[in-house]
Amino acid sequence: MKYTPHIFIGSILLLAAMLYAPAVGFDFVLLDDPMLVSENPLIIDPTLADVMNAVSSYDPELYVPLTTLSYQLESLLFGMKPWHFHAVNILLHIACITLVFFFIQRLTRSVFQATIVASLFAVHPINTETVIWISARKDLLSTFFALSSLMFYLRYRDTRKLLEFCACLLFFLLALLSKGTVLVLPGVFLLIDWWQKRKDGARAIIEKIPLAALSIIFFIIALVGKSVLIARASLADMILVAFRSIVFYLSLLFVPVKQSAIYVYEHAVSVASPDIAAAILTVIGLSSAAVLMRKRFPVVLFGWAWFLIWLLPSFFHYSHDGVTITVASDRYAYVAAIGIFCVIAWFAELLRSRVASYVWRRRALFACALCIVMLLSTLTVRRSQVWADGLTLSADVLSQYPREYHSRYNLALAYSMRGETEKAKTEYRATIDINPRFVNAYLNLGSLLAEGGDLSMAIAVFKEGIAARPDSPQLQYNLALSYHKLSQWDAAIHSYKEAISLEPLYRDAYRNLAVALGKKGLFAEALKTYASLAAIDPEFAQELTKKGVTLHQK
Repeated sequence: MKYTPHIFIGSILLLAAMLYAPAVGFDFVLLDDPMLVSENPLIIDPTLADVMNAVSSYDPELYVPLTTLSYQLESLLFGMKPWHFHAVNILLHIACITLVFFFIQRLTRSVFQATIVASLFAVHPINTETVIWISARKDLLSTFFALSSLMFYLRYRDTRKLLEFCACLLFFLLALLSKGTVLVLPGVFLLIDWWQKRKDGARAIIEKIPLAALSIIFFIIALVGKSVLIARASLADMILVAFRSIVFYLSLLFVPVKQSAIYVYEHAVSVASPDIAAAILTVIGLSSAAVLMRKRFPVVLFGWAWFLIWLLPSFFHYSHDGVTITVASDRYAYVAAIGIFCVIAWFAELLRSRVASYVWRRRALFACALCIVMLLSTLTVRRSQVWADGLTLSADVLSQYPREYHSRYNLALAYSMRGETEKAKTEYRATIDINPRFVNAYLNLGSLLAEGGDLSMAIAVFKEGIAARPDSPQLQYNLALSYHKLSQWDAAIHSYKEAISLEPLYRDAYRNLAVALGKKGLFAEALKTYASLAAIDPEFAQELTKKGVTLHQK
């Protein structure tokens, strides 16, 4: 019986669908999902204005208009239930697997190598974050369009048709509009030119100019968006962490254990650090070996260069907020891993050719490959369960990094959403103990206490927060609200004014300040406060006009 490529890819896609199907029943998680999707006003019942805003609004930190449009379309069609967001992510992963298979087949002229690469890409547990996390939609979309661009580039290389090149350029633009980190794609085009031993060097460079222009534009956007993040770290530290991250991702590909939604570096970033020093030597050694083997084993240099090129944007995601150093995320290796899988596939085919005449050896090789796929599939299923909801995800991170305060805070949120207020209070307090400058923990802990009727403790928490973060208008405002509920008007008025001094456009603070002034009988000052609010809030100005001049009469 003759097996066609469609049988192989069909089997791989079926396996991937079976592995990830349970994720359709998973919930939103508290890691970016509320901000980007579930509580995003652009996504919930989007209007035409919201759709236009998704495209036209400039947000350099996260300019992903196509990703936002995909969320909006789903919201219009199916509402805000998490199941369809998960389902679309899984379908996008399946589409990416398909493109990986046919891309590698066209690149290597080998169905066997394409099968190996696509299988590893489909079932490797390092990809669970990208597939299951709704907020990782941008990585899936950008990968889909980037791989489509690569496919059209290979077709253009064969046909020299302008239409094929235009399609390549279009899909590259769509990839950039999904997530700007694919700006490294022109480097991949050059890598493919080297792999295929392209001779017309001048033409190869000239035709990359429009691609490079798009990359430069989106690089500037990304640089502006990450300027605050980058400013927190020195260039030297970023380089050192980059070396460690390369080795970290490589080790995770071969030994996918101790995965986490957040990876925290718990040591000082220094070249004297043993793991960083070892990482530098490892990267230099592997790079040197790849260069030296380029003639005999060119696939090693190709795969290694692919791996490094796609990881390059992730090095700018190095984050140090003064408490936690975040150095890696599984999703950054989604496309990069294909390079390593190519090297594995090439050597697997070499091994297969050498045992071709031995039936039992071929069977042993097949059994070994099947065991690896099954092992990776099992690990993927286990890893997937971690992403079931915000509680399981936060608990998983904390099992490895107990002092990761963002996850501690998210765990408190998850408990609060489930009505387990005492557990939530404990975790909010633990978050504050880890990072005394984290405003949201004070706000939420104080609010829980206030909702429970313990206003004196709420006031104490807000005051504690203000002592740590005197620059927070939200803490001053919440303190004022607590005094307001106790009818302590002088204290409430003082805190409202403090909040306004820190945030001159704080509408709620103006409104409640005017009420408190009225309760004190300070009607003239209350009227001035309303007038100030009307000056910054046109809608309130209309509201005030409708109400008449009651305060003025008083």
